[in-house]
Amino acid sequence: MIPFLLERATTIPKKLKRPDLEKLMQDKKLVENLQPVVESFRQRYKELWKRLAKENAQLSNKEIKDYVTHIWDVPANKKSEVAQWFSTHNKFTEKRYIETLTEGIDKYDLKPKYTDINDIYNIYASIANNSLANKRFVADIRKLSVGGSPLITMPRHAPDGWAEIHHPAMKNPFTHTYYKVHPDLVSPIKVVLGERIEGGSVLSAYEALNGVLKQMQLALSLFHKVALSETAAPIVSYRDLPKMLGVMLKTPWKGFIKMETDVFKNQPLAIDYIKHGGQIGVSADIPVQKIASSLKSLEVKFKDTPLAGQAAKLVSSFYERWNFALWDYLHDHYKLYAYESLVSRYKGDNIETFKYETAQLVNDTFGGQNWDVLMVNPKTVQVMTWFLLSPDWTVSTMRQALAPTGLGSAMKNKEGRKMRAKMGRRFWLKAMLYYGALINTLNYLNRKKDMEDNPEYYPDKEDYGFWDYTMFGNTIGNQTRLFMDRYDDGSERYLRWGK
Repeated sequence: MIPFLLERATTIPKKLKRPDLEKLMQDKKLVENLQPVVESFRQRYKELWKRLAKENAQLSNKEIKDYVTHIWDVPANKKSEVAQWFSTHNKFTEKRYIETLTEGIDKYDLKPKYTDINDIYNIYASIANNSLANKRFVADIRKLSVGGSPLITMPRHAPDGWAEIHHPAMKNPFTHTYYKVHPDLVSPIKVVLGERIEGGSVLSAYEALNGVLKQMQLALSLFHKVALSETAAPIVSYRDLPKMLGVMLKTPWKGFIKMETDVFKNQPLAIDYIKHGGQIGVSADIPVQKIASSLKSLEVKFKDTPLAGQAAKLVSSFYERWNFALWDYLHDHYKLYAYESLVSRYKGDNIETFKYETAQLVNDTFGGQNWDVLMVNPKTVQVMTWFLLSPDWTVSTMRQALAPTGLGSAMKNKEGRKMRAKMGRRFWLKAMLYYGALINTLNYLNRKKDMEDNPEYYPDKEDYGFWDYTMFGNTIGNQTRLFMDRYDDGSERYLRWGK
């Protein structure tokens, strides 16, 4: 409803088939009460446009009054027709050919993909901020020089062997030619400005199916939560262990039911963590937003169908809450509290290096890599997601395992590697202490009980010593697994534990 009010509409188009919105629009008191919200989004659009115009002088006089982004959900059988229509109009001119949502719906039979202003604005802001960041990045690296000679320059000034990177941010706005860059900068620039592989409908369908199956396998299972919680205890100091356990215990209520998060209540800490390389939010492995968008579309599509509509709404709501609990609550709280715990106990002289190393170790421990910081371009990440269940989790686990050697240092200098090795050794020592003692105790108790329940399998029980009851006494090949009990055929049942 807010998008229509932003465009000063007084009714909701019948073709939208949203009688609920039509009814709300007729409530004058409600519309009046919503005006402050409408004005707040109008102001947010205005502020973002000012930032865009500041970086792009040609946009300074092209602001559209009462603007709201139009994102149309075009049916597959109409995409060609709509594309041809738009191709006859210059999209770079001041004129906006579909002035309002109402016009697009009534006149051109188009359907908006989103009606929630938060979804619409977030997509617009994401694209706008990304373009601004790319533009500033190129402006900054254009200042790079060696011995007074620039490393990025116009094609006519570039030595042989320099390369063009065909990206809008690398195009000179006056000559419309692409800058040429020094060979050593090609790979780093492609990491930042690189784009995904576009392979048409077949690739899109495969990636969609791949994403859904991964979501079901990882995010919707309890394995992910258990693995995160296992690694939470050893990384923090002993005094902060209750706080980490509290995160796990509060997740069902605060994360899933109430959808509350305290991460940004301490903004200085959150900003400090992100500034030093920390990653928060959903990892790149699972297309959470794409799946959420598809579920939202189904919810809108079946809104007027009683049973299907309720089912779509229930699934969409559950998915939203579940992901909030996993990523926004559990993941981010673990990461931020771990970072806070490690940084607060540092007594050395180089706090900046320590913060970078700590943030990276936290990323490795809980998963969630900043792939650009690791100098991995988007195409490589995309290809890895085609073949691996979780590239992020795989790489994170390998880096965490190698941390005691100093490999994977964020700063890549002697002091940084030394700090990472020390933190890595401390983590694994505490992990062995916590889980080595805990799992062996459980193994001991389970073996004792089985010996009482099934004495026929222990003819030599008088010879059993302490270690025979622990994992060390398990059958060959199972000394690292937890003995649970027996199957119906009498064979031993083991549980693979640990990350």
